[in-house]
Amino acid sequence: MVVGLLEMELHLPGATSIKDKRKVIKSITGQITSRFKVSVSEVEFQDLWQRSLIAVSMVSAEGGQVQKVLNHILRWTEGANGAELIRSEIHMFSPEDRV
Repeated sequence: MVVGLLEMELHLPGATSIKDKRKVIKSITGQITSRFKVSVSEVEFQDLWQRSLIAVSMVSAEGGQVQKVLNHILRWTEGANGAELIRSEIHMFSPEDRV
C-alpha cells in the first residue's frame, strides 16, 4: 500500500475578496475530485484572498500509479483558470516508512 500526498500552493490574482477566492478554489477542488477520484482539501491560508494551499491524497497498491495520477493532477492544475501554481511537493508514504 502506498499513500501519496500532493501539496499545491496557488496564487489567485483575480480574487478581490474571500468570496472570489472560494469560487475559484471550489471549482478547482471539485473538478479534481470528480476527474481523478481523489481526496482534496484547502488546508492553509483560508483567510487570505489570493493565496491557497490545496492538499490532494490518494491510496493505491502501487506507488507508480499514485505518482502518475498526482503528476497528472499537478499538470492539470497548472492550466486551471483563475489560479497560478506557486509551489508543489509530492510526498509518498508506505507501511515500511513506519518507525
